[in-house]
Amino acid sequence: MHNFAQSSTVSIDRQALAELVHRHAPSDGTHGSAVPELSFRRTSYETEPLNAVSVPSLYVIAQGGKAVTFAGKTYSCDPNHCLVTSVNLPVVGKITQASPELPLPKFTIGVQPGYDHGHS
Repeated sequence: MHNFAQSSTVSIDRQALAELVHRHAPSDGTHGSAVPELSFRRTSYETEPLNAVSVPSLYVIAQGGKAVTFAGKTYSCDPNHCLVTSVNLPVVGKITQASPELPLPKFTIGVQPGYDHGHS
């Protein structure tokens, strides 16, 4: 998990990022894109803990927050902390900060482990 709050080399306009995700996810739910591995999601409510399998991906939350528990350890996912998984992981996820006034917008970029991008 990367901590953007502690990184001086990463500068993100979080409000602009949230607006961009809202354009691609104008309502609650998952919304695809022209790029097969890129999806946008909007959630307007906090949730109870839900069991899921996290697939290899980069998860970026533009506003709000989510807690992800794996192997007994809980990680915060929020505008300052992204989540990267390289294998399928059984997790428990819980949206901790979201409301109709300030929904949780996020985007996900799926990754294919072992793909060499044409390099030899």
